[in-house]
Amino acid sequence: MLAIGATLVFLDRTGQATVYATAIGERRIVDLEDGSRLELNTNTEVAVRFSRAGRYVALLRGESLFDVQADAGRPFQVDVGASRVRAVGTAFNIRRDAEATRILVTEGVVEVTGTPGPGRPAVNVRLPAGSIAIDGSTGLVSRLIAEGELERALSWRFGAIILSGETLSQAAAEFNRYNAQQIEVADPAIAGLRLGGYFNAHDVDSFVEVLASTYALDVAIVGETVALRGTADTESRVRDNGMAVRSM
Repeated sequence: MLAIGATLVFLDRTGQATVYATAIGERRIVDLEDGSRLELNTNTEVAVRFSRAGRYVALLRGESLFDVQADAGRPFQVDVGASRVRAVGTAFNIRRDAEATRILVTEGVVEVTGTPGPGRPAVNVRLPAGSIAIDGSTGLVSRLIAEGELERALSWRFGAIILSGETLSQAAAEFNRYNAQQIEVADPAIAGLRLGGYFNAHDVDSFVEVLASTYALDVAIVGETVALRGTADTESRVRDNGMAVRSM
């Protein structure tokens, strides 16, 4: 897909920033002037400003992997709303959703400052490689992650969605991030169906096909919306089949 061209905006009062963005379903690699690299996921926007004192990025929306070139004299800082990530030379992934910001460290160590809230001061944590911090409405929490969780979190880099017990509602929301064609779970009775498998993030038709055939779902397509509902046979299919599995 064609990348959206960079434009200039004011990141703050001290200088201008270059903005890089991706459309829905697009991924893009951006090589920065200091040797650092950004990998932008679907529907993502970042503003980048470098100065002699530091390197500053604002993740305005979406998700990006940051591969930071070491420069002890100029820390690399990423602002995500009121959250802040600081690094010198490391690699980490940040995903900004409406409900939370997720920072996953793949190399080195980063310092994360969580969002302050009513009666809750900002919290600083140091995250080593193989850990994640989630900054949400209840504050900042961090933990180590398993290798499988790391693989699932970064599967977007390969155009994939890996499910391991997520609900149908969660799976639909993931597919909707990458496609103009939107999945609607129109039946609350199937919203909690647990799924597993390795899927092409851009192939809604194949995902819906395997669900419909495995669980006897009713599929109604109106324009760009694919509505899913259970049928009289769905409950027995769930008992017989467990989680749906399909390779790309």
